[in-house]
Amino acid sequence: MSAAEHLEQARTHFSAGRFAAAMDSARLALAEEPENLEAMLFCGRILRRSGNHEPAVKLYEAILDHQPASAEARAGIGACHGALGRSSAAETELRQAVELKPDYFEAWSFLAEALIEQGKTLEAMDCFERSLAIRPYNPVALSKFLFHTVFDPRYDAERISALNRD
Repeated sequence: MSAAEHLEQARTHFSAGRFAAAMDSARLALAEEPENLEAMLFCGRILRRSGNHEPAVKLYEAILDHQPASAEARAGIGACHGALGRSSAAETELRQAVELKPDYFEAWSFLAEALIEQGKTLEAMDCFERSLAIRPYNPVALSKFLFHTVFDPRYDAERISALNRD
């Protein structure tokens, strides 16, 4: 089986919530192609989503040693820091991610969450808007955005209606 096939199998396992099987398949992809950046990033994602944030950070940092301009690795580190309650560190990494890749909707959404944790609600709402402008039907960002609009006084009915027209 090729690295691409192993990686596709890993995605299938991941989508079904079978993280251990996903990691096994992703590692097989890396055994075939040790420098496969996509497989390395996917391993980090599996670790992060399965709650193994510290090992994920180490993997993302190793990726950055070889690919310092990887917005995905920066965003992965930022998401892990956010999950570990280190919102300031998350913000730093996520700002770098969106600077490297301005159309990275997930990084904008993760950045918004890090800013909310620090009480920077107005800036967070702008980040949610950026994320949703890039990917309007992102259910995670949309639900978080809508939740926070209830608590943000700058969102009146006219502004929310304007968002629906865009």
